[in-house]
Amino acid sequence: MSLSDPTNWLNRIKAVKEGGIPAVADTVISGWLTADFREREPAITAQMKAMLTASPVQGYLACCEALSMLDQRELLPKIKSPVLVIAGRHDMATPVAAGEFIRSQIPGASLTILDAAHISMSSSRTPLPTR
Repeated sequence: MSLSDPTNWLNRIKAVKEGGIPAVADTVISGWLTADFREREPAITAQMKAMLTASPVQGYLACCEALSMLDQRELLPKIKSPVLVIAGRHDMATPVAAGEFIRSQIPGASLTILDAAHISMSSSRTPLPTR
């Protein structure tokens, strides 16, 4: 459901091809987690960055390419199940406006906004799954 210009994805693909996933890791993590969370939970932030940088490069590139072309807006009105759209107040990748658009296109959908970025994390010390 890309609601944005594919330029950011294409730039990320170029950066990863030139420098690997570590070349974009800090930017990705800052988009995933708020600055407050990163400061408050450095161990979890480090675990997430390690998980990201351990991703297979070809798989990551394929994902970025798919997201750069994804547009499923026309399917939204066809959804008949109850839907709760969850948006992060600080999410730059899928901003609240995108969540509002999604909610407006799905009959009967509702929207809640979390004080989060792209990934909502609690402050629990639950370890992330390992490979």
